[in-house]
Amino acid sequence: MTRLMQQMAPLLRRLLQDDLAAEVRRQQLNLLALTAALFSVVGSSGAVLLAIYFRASLTVLSGLSCALIPLLYGALLWATRRWRADGLDHVFLRRGALLLAALGATWGLLINLLAPSALPNQQGVIDALVIALISTPLAVAPITAALAFWLPGALSGMLIVCFNNTGFDPFLVLCYLVYASFTLSAVLQLNRFMLDRSISQVILEKQNQTIAMFLQDYTENASDWLWETDQRLGLRHVSPRFADVAGKTQAELEGVPILSLLLTGADEAAADLDRSFSERAAFRNVVVPVSVGGEIRWWSITGRPVMGEGALFEGYRGIGSDVSDVRRSEQRVKFLALHDSLTGLANRQSFMDSLHEACVLKRNGRGNTDPVAALLLLDLDRFKDINDGFGHAAGDALLEAVGGRLRACLRGDSVVARLGGDEFGVLITASNEAAVFSVCQRVIDTLNVEYALAGSRHGIGVSIGVSFLDPDHAMPAHWLRCADLALYAAKAAGRGVWRLFRDEMITKEDDRLNLREDLRTAIGDGSLRLVYQPIFDVNSGAIVCVEALSRWEHAVHGAIPPSRFIRLAEETGMIGQLGVWALTEACRAAASWPAEVRIAVNVSPLQLRDGNFQAVVAHALAETGLAADRLELELTEYAYLDANERTLQSLQILRRAGVRIVLDDFGTGYSSLSYVASFQCDGVKIESSFIHDIETHVSKAAVVRAIGQLAAELQIPVTAEGVETAEQLEAVRGFAVTCAQGYFLQRPASEAVVRALLEGQAMPGISQPEAANAR
Repeated sequence: MTRLMQQMAPLLRRLLQDDLAAEVRRQQLNLLALTAALFSVVGSSGAVLLAIYFRASLTVLSGLSCALIPLLYGALLWATRRWRADGLDHVFLRRGALLLAALGATWGLLINLLAPSALPNQQGVIDALVIALISTPLAVAPITAALAFWLPGALSGMLIVCFNNTGFDPFLVLCYLVYASFTLSAVLQLNRFMLDRSISQVILEKQNQTIAMFLQDYTENASDWLWETDQRLGLRHVSPRFADVAGKTQAELEGVPILSLLLTGADEAAADLDRSFSERAAFRNVVVPVSVGGEIRWWSITGRPVMGEGALFEGYRGIGSDVSDVRRSEQRVKFLALHDSLTGLANRQSFMDSLHEACVLKRNGRGNTDPVAALLLLDLDRFKDINDGFGHAAGDALLEAVGGRLRACLRGDSVVARLGGDEFGVLITASNEAAVFSVCQRVIDTLNVEYALAGSRHGIGVSIGVSFLDPDHAMPAHWLRCADLALYAAKAAGRGVWRLFRDEMITKEDDRLNLREDLRTAIGDGSLRLVYQPIFDVNSGAIVCVEALSRWEHAVHGAIPPSRFIRLAEETGMIGQLGVWALTEACRAAASWPAEVRIAVNVSPLQLRDGNFQAVVAHALAETGLAADRLELELTEYAYLDANERTLQSLQILRRAGVRIVLDDFGTGYSSLSYVASFQCDGVKIESSFIHDIETHVSKAAVVRAIGQLAAELQIPVTAEGVETAEQLEAVRGFAVTCAQGYFLQRPASEAVVRALLEGQAMPGISQPEAANAR
């Protein structure tokens, strides 16, 4: 018994500590409340019958006991009603235990009062009452209430057994003790059983409540929903979530065939679902389109057939979910894998696939239905000006607009792609070459129309390279290279035009690539050198400056024009190395000349973009010992316009250090006469085309005169380039031009020749034309 109590103690402590303890206690108190009514009826009736049966031997005390018992049972019923009203478990448990203890003691007292005077025929009733008194707690719970009734009753029974009318009988006492122990053990065991049962029931109820809550939440709020059909595939037991997703009410969906909601003929997966329903087969995660409120959405459906008795088909049960967002994301990923995210056009990979397909058809002889397949490579002109001047947002808007115009002006079967940056590709088929050329011109005219960007209108152009698919060389890489060479030719032709690929372009490109490799070694092997052309004061005839010019004497091709190898150096990224070499060599040569003579060095726009340009100039001056005020840097108008804020600041720092900045080839770019002042330059060089025929060309003379007058007002020198005759020299001298340079005065020469000129050994008198002829 002790061991049983020890086993129950941890269980009771766990209950008290557990969140379920209150529910278990309420369950047991509910049992007590239920048995209280039965005990009250039986107990009260028994007390009345005892009073009648023992009326002859009743005493005042025994009579009071008989009267007290119904009152105590009434109090127990009252306590039960109060508990059901106020729900105070601990109060009801305390009241119930006290009342049961009082009932047990009163019954024991009553039996002990009746036993001494009981007749022989009444003794059996006394014995039955003793047995009933210690057996009644077997039906009482919780254990506290059961023991409260059992203890006083067992003690009362022990008194009767020990002090009965026949005297003390040890064997009878032993039998009583055995039976009392049995009832106590049974009370404990039954209470533990009822306690375990209550715990299990409460846990089960909690679990059921949790499951029901989750199921309700899942049904109402989850992205998935449950669905069920009858044997005719009509929906039944429609959940609110399903109705919400379907865009209908539950009543509207009840009985509706599930297949009527699905667009089962839309694709292969939907057709498979239709077959599964027809064959009464299970299916899993079948994604099908559904029309909901006029919008196409996508559901993932899983279901299995439900079979009843005799394997009869009763319908389907399953789960569904709306995967429209996932489906759209997948479609977006697939789209972006083959399309440009900005313009929506095909991307490079997709375009290359189209080229490959066209080449395969041509090689297999199946591309002859359209006699001509043409590849067009497009490169936007002046796009960089828009992108840098107005920001990347304007550049992106321009690219989007270009993409839209290309789609609008080309046939629907044309493949249009953005290959990267401002480069586009077009694959078209046409009946003849003339039709392709017409498309090229239409594209140029369409893209040349101004665009509304950043609150104003801007015009750009486009250069196009065209290549027809050759059956003998039907390879995408070769086709693309041919179109690229044609595009290169279009740019070289002045932009805004289209050029058709010619076979000789490959030869020229190969020569250019070979020349590029030769240029890499030209500086080191001495084939690249500097020559010098003096700049004269038109009034005094003195050499005021000398311009350094690069020359390349190729071992195979002979003299390579500067316009060719300078551009090649810019394209290959070697212009920085070439510029450092030219600047250092020119400064080194000038360091040995008279201090009043300056050295002029041309600077490429790409050199200015290098963040180290200022340091490069400073290093060349420091290494050669040339004074900063003896160095002139000649920059074209385009170089000024292309320079960013950091580059312009570097130029101003160089100016403050004494380096002169001269605007070269003035008049060939974007200049206006009023724009010269904003450049903050130290001199202007008029492009040679304005000097040619100046003596007979009135408009050219007017431009040169205006430039000279403006420069005089700004107090900056003006140099006329390309003076080739005495008449031209006299003309510019009369237009306020301060300096002149050209073949008439002195051709570019080696450093030794220029040094001799500076030393006066062959100083030309520029007022004497015959001196120039001698040179």
